[in-house]
Amino acid sequence: MNYNKFHKFIEEQNTEEKEELYERLKQRLNLPEAPAKENKNTGFIQFFKKPYRIIACASAALVVLCLAIFIPLALKGGELAEERYCYEKDCVKTDIASIKDYAEENDLPLLYLEWYEKGQLIYSNLFSDNTEKFVYIKEKISNDETGDLVILYITDKNTKVDVFEKFWNICDIEYTFNSNLIYWKAQSSESLAYFENGNYRYFIELVRPMSEEAILDIVREMLPE
Repeated sequence: MNYNKFHKFIEEQNTEEKEELYERLKQRLNLPEAPAKENKNTGFIQFFKKPYRIIACASAALVVLCLAIFIPLALKGGELAEERYCYEKDCVKTDIASIKDYAEENDLPLLYLEWYEKGQLIYSNLFSDNTEKFVYIKEKISNDETGDLVILYITDKNTKVDVFEKFWNICDIEYTFNSNLIYWKAQSSESLAYFENGNYRYFIELVRPMSEEAILDIVREMLPE
């Protein structure tokens, strides 16, 4: 009976008998040690003994994580621009024809008040930073039919300007219209409201309001059905 037959015979025994037989055979016949069984995890452990492989795997995991975060934002049309705070005194003011004309010329989905035919456009200004990048638009317009006088501001959602501080501080009432959340406050001298729609933020100042909720009528007029 050669070594292979001995080995097969031994392997068929239970654990205790197997160890005892191996010891006896080693003493009598000078047999080599029983072949060690390969550890299934050996290859995995050996792979990660190389430091550069650990770094490569960690880098790949980081890339996957970043893609998981930023791709959904891109698919939703979200912009990854950093938020900025601007001061009106640092902006360059330029006269424009109207918000409507500016939106059409630049293919921007801006909301505005369609009072151009039934009221008076007092002024419409574009405020830019020192790189000529759009900061906000300010338009003052009246409605001859209702007697309303409104100052409308528009900026993008990543921009905050000091002139909007009064809106954030005063508007403490919430109102929802067509899934749009509006913050507003009625006062005797002026009523204020602001809301977001698409990638833009709108601020409305109604001078000498005729009624407490007149500001909400203007907001509803601006927002799409």
